[in-house]
Amino acid sequence: MKHRFSYAIALGVAVWAGASCGSSSTAENLGSAEDGSAESGSASGPGSSTSSGSGSGVISASSSGGNSGSTSGSGASSDGGADSAPGADAQGDATVADSGSASNPPFVLGADITFTQEDVAGGATFVDNGVTLPILQLLKNHGFNYVRLRTFVDPTQPAPNPAGGTFAPYSPQGFGDLTHTVAFGQEIKAAGMGFLLDFHMSDYWADPGKQIKPAAWANDDLPTLTTALHDYTLNAIQQLVAAGARPDMVQVGNEITPGMELTPGTAFGPTSNWKQLAQLLNAGIGAVREVDPSRRAPRTSTTRSPTG
Repeated sequence: MKHRFSYAIALGVAVWAGASCGSSSTAENLGSAEDGSAESGSASGPGSSTSSGSGSGVISASSSGGNSGSTSGSGASSDGGADSAPGADAQGDATVADSGSASNPPFVLGADITFTQEDVAGGATFVDNGVTLPILQLLKNHGFNYVRLRTFVDPTQPAPNPAGGTFAPYSPQGFGDLTHTVAFGQEIKAAGMGFLLDFHMSDYWADPGKQIKPAAWANDDLPTLTTALHDYTLNAIQQLVAAGARPDMVQVGNEITPGMELTPGTAFGPTSNWKQLAQLLNAGIGAVREVDPSRRAPRTSTTRSPTG
C-alpha cells in the first residue's frame, strides 16, 4: 500500500522559556495565564500555543509559543493498531495517576501521523534509506519529539455536508475513534515522545469550511450539547490516563476559524457569538482539568488562520 507520510503535518512549538519565533498562524489567547479558561470575547495575551491547523483551543501540560518545523520526506512503519482495548474503568485513582511520562522538551518538532495506524493495519510498510522502521523510531531518528493524533466522536458515521449531500464516513473501520487513539497514544508515550491530542468534536473532519455536529449531538439544544461535549472529553481523557497514554497537550476543537458545532441546524458556537463559543471551549477545557485538578493548570489558547 502506498504510504501516506505526505499527510504528516509538521508543527513546531517553542515552550514557555522562549518567545514565539516564526509562527505560521495567528495565536489568540482566550484565557488568563492563571486559569486559562476561554472568555466571551476576542482577546490576545502572552502564552499562546501553535499547532498545525487553522484554529483550536489548546491545553498544554507545559507551556506554549510558536516555532516552525519541517518533516523528513522518508516514511515509516507503525504497530499503531487497536489490538488492545483502553482501560475499562478510568475512575478513582486513574484520575490522578501519572500515566505516561510528561514530555517537556526545550522545543517541539512533531507531526500528525494519525493515518499511519490505518495504513499499517492495511499492510503498509515505510522505509528510510532502505531500512524498514516503525514510524515512531524513524521520526525520532530525524529529530522529532512530538506526535499529534486527531480523534473523532464516531468516525464510522456519515456526515451531512453543509453544501449539500453527505460525506462518507471518515473511517468505516473506526480508525480515529477513542479506542484507536488510546492504542496509538500508548505507543507514543512508550516511545518517550510527547503526545498532542486533537479533538475534532465531530464525526468528520472539522476545518474552516465545515464544523459538523456529531450525529449523537445533532438534535441537542445548546445546554445539552455543551454537557455532551464536556462528558465526551472527560471520558476520553480518563481512558487515556488509565491506559498510560496521558496527553501532554490537548487541542479542544480543530481549525475553529468560523467557530464550532455549526451544522446541521442551529449554529451553537460561531465566532459571531463569542459567548457561545467560549461556553463550548470552556466545557472541553474544564473536562480536561477535572481529570487531575491537583496538577498545575495547563496553559490554554486558541489559534485562527490569518484572513485577508
